[in-house]
Amino acid sequence: MGRQALRAKTLSVALAFLAWMGARPDPAAALSWQFIGPEPIVGAQGNYGGVLIGPTFNAAGRVTAIAPDPTTQGRIFVGTANGGLWMITGANGSNPSFTPISAAFPNPNQAIGAIALDPSTSPPTIYVGTGAGNNCLDCYYGRGLFTSTNLGGDWYETFASVTSFEDQAFTKLMLVNTGNGTQYLFAGIRQGASVNRAGVPYLQGSSSFGGLWQITLGANPSAIQYNKTTPQFT
Repeated sequence: MGRQALRAKTLSVALAFLAWMGARPDPAAALSWQFIGPEPIVGAQGNYGGVLIGPTFNAAGRVTAIAPDPTTQGRIFVGTANGGLWMITGANGSNPSFTPISAAFPNPNQAIGAIALDPSTSPPTIYVGTGAGNNCLDCYYGRGLFTSTNLGGDWYETFASVTSFEDQAFTKLMLVNTGNGTQYLFAGIRQGASVNRAGVPYLQGSSSFGGLWQITLGANPSAIQYNKTTPQFT
């Protein structure tokens, strides 16, 4: 088949596919959304390190991470910008319950950036990266990467001996099972820009610390940063 004939054939296939897509019913049209979360905060104001600015409004908070539990129907873990980590049970029913589970963090912190679950354990192991790395002035820095094996009853800074991830902000966590017994936790990290407890704006962490990290799990964990110059984990 010549080049011109191949182009014509490719175009006809693409047009046929577009026509087929256009004829399909929109699945979103059949969906109905129902509010199941806590009630909104009435009469809130913009809060910048304790300084309230602007007109009042009804706020619902900002969700920064969400992880459905594949082992238990209706159980979801939700991280918020500065409201901690929550476990939702019965999310598929008419009366879900919301339980805060981040009060026992080794380093107190309510800014959640990312969540990953390991469904191979029972209950699933929860990995939480603190600090909301969402590129906003009120995105607070974090206090580390924490692990729980009992649904948030206890938390451990498992990787403190490797690197503390103190004062950083997580954007993503992904757990990878290699199939040969090795597990990796990949973490996206950026600086946490925020206002500290004294009310002075500043940046926590360093730009050289951010980026992508590979954390090897197990009895002897290790953490290496992705080198964009090489490029490889070094």
